[in-house]
Amino acid sequence: MLAFIIINIIILALFAYFGLSVEASLIIIGVLWGLIIILATKSKQETQEKLGKLKIIKKEKNEKFEPTKIIEINTTSDDISMDFLINEKKEKFAISYCNASEKKDIELINAKVEELKKISNSDIEENEKKELARQVASKYDELINQAKNQADEDLCKFIEYNFDELIDYELLESTETKLQGKMLSTAGGALLFGGIGALIGMSGERKVKKNKEFIVVNLQLDDIDCPVFPIEFFNRNKMMGTEKYEKRLQNAKELCSMLLFIKNYSQKKLQKSNIIKNETELVTKLEQLAALKEKNIITEDEFIKMKTKLLTELNKE
Repeated sequence: MLAFIIINIIILALFAYFGLSVEASLIIIGVLWGLIIILATKSKQETQEKLGKLKIIKKEKNEKFEPTKIIEINTTSDDISMDFLINEKKEKFAISYCNASEKKDIELINAKVEELKKISNSDIEENEKKELARQVASKYDELINQAKNQADEDLCKFIEYNFDELIDYELLESTETKLQGKMLSTAGGALLFGGIGALIGMSGERKVKKNKEFIVVNLQLDDIDCPVFPIEFFNRNKMMGTEKYEKRLQNAKELCSMLLFIKNYSQKKLQKSNIIKNETELVTKLEQLAALKEKNIITEDEFIKMKTKLLTELNKE
């Protein structure tokens, strides 16, 4: 709000500098802001319509995964739709998302401008410049058109992992604490007015205000291309509201509960696998001891002692 007021004041000052009346300046400012709002609304509507189409594609991909559990992730961007899926039978989980605001044509436009600048600043003859610029423009125009007509399928990502590829996860939540008061704080008052200031500071009513800063869940993965996958649920710079913060925090905790399930599942499976491995090794060692006893390499007493020792070690594990 403050930034909005400052911008309007600057515009009014510029118009006054060029001799426009206050009334005329206010009308122009009103028209300009009206156009900006209309264009922004239209762009938002187009993005949401595109997101609706992308959600259908995302849903089809999700169904192919045959999930036993789906959590809808509420990210900080309204242009992104994300789901977290689990398939217990396959021991797999997946992150499915689509981004309606992704535009690859902007990068190509910037690259086109840079290349045309290089040609313009080169030392070649003017006719060669024109021909080369025409070829470059034609090449990039074709690529830009392809990017604009980019298949919606490419904007929907589906990343699949085995349960044991989840190494760890963490929920990061930050709040900024601020002290507010009707008067100066004790420290500030003492700094400005000495002892009297300290008394003024102490007499002021002080309130504690906590600003909700951000909520992020980081997935640590056994993936060289994506070792950490951050999911941002809340960011105070992008969204406001305590109610929204609490809902996003609940959503983040719901995701963490599923990540905990995956970790526990993998650990139990590993423990079971180790038990089977140890039991198999025990049987092999007992068979070897029995063979040594039959060949009279070890006595019956030695066999019993070694057998007891092996069984005791297994029970400890």
